[in-house]
Amino acid sequence: SNMCSLKLVIFLHLLFLKSSLAEDGCGDDCLKDSNGQCECPLAGLYSSSCERNDRTGDCIKTGGGGGGGCFHRNSTVLLESGQTKKMDELIIGDNIQTSSEAFSPFIGWLERMPDTETVFLTLQTESSSITLTPTHLVFVNSGDKTVTKYARDVSILDELINKDGNPEVVSRMTKSVATGYYSPLTEPGTLVVDGIYASCFASFPHELAKMVLFPVRTWPSVFLGTDGGPGTYIKLVKTLGTFLNIRDAAIPAMFIWDFSKQEF
Repeated sequence: SNMCSLKLVIFLHLLFLKSSLAEDGCGDDCLKDSNGQCECPLAGLYSSSCERNDRTGDCIKTGGGGGGGCFHRNSTVLLESGQTKKMDELIIGDNIQTSSEAFSPFIGWLERMPDTETVFLTLQTESSSITLTPTHLVFVNSGDKTVTKYARDVSILDELINKDGNPEVVSRMTKSVATGYYSPLTEPGTLVVDGIYASCFASFPHELAKMVLFPVRTWPSVFLGTDGGPGTYIKLVKTLGTFLNIRDAAIPAMFIWDFSKQEF
């Protein structure tokens, strides 16, 4: 339709602008000045292609979409067989728990960085704990609804949802730095990690990400490639989100769909 064509033109135009901004002579190095700002040494200026990594605090060269939110490589999921598997052991097609009563195939990766160091938060309850990056989404009780929050926005006494669909109060939160992070994708866009109900998504509200990634969830072999991803489409979505300054942003209006849904 004409509307779909217009949306595609706008999308590609924004990506072109983002790419143009990245080519500003920054080179491969980004340095931090005395004020903690990120500077491009070759261009001698502050640049959109030299930004602070919110997770590590380092200055990084951007333009390829950057990273996202993920789980620690040793985080585990439950298979329908009753066995558990670590994130870095998952194989496409593994049937993993996605809610209190359902299992769904693991269809690919939204992020997979086995050798990269990053910051993690561990949210601990009485019987479980989940370790994930600050902008990954978890489900939290809110009155009579189950909503999503970035891990960084979870507070002590918030109620997470366990693998049986029951609330568990967050009693402790710790921060750590470790190597290796992974973000697996399922068709429903949810999964149970270390006994806690979580979203597959990060950096964007759950329902928005679920909608934008509908093609990926429906035709994973096309959009994630033969190696399981992440793939070009995922990188383009992240790039656009960064360009529009909505990635990792806690904008209430963007979460309106999340508050109207109850997934579990």
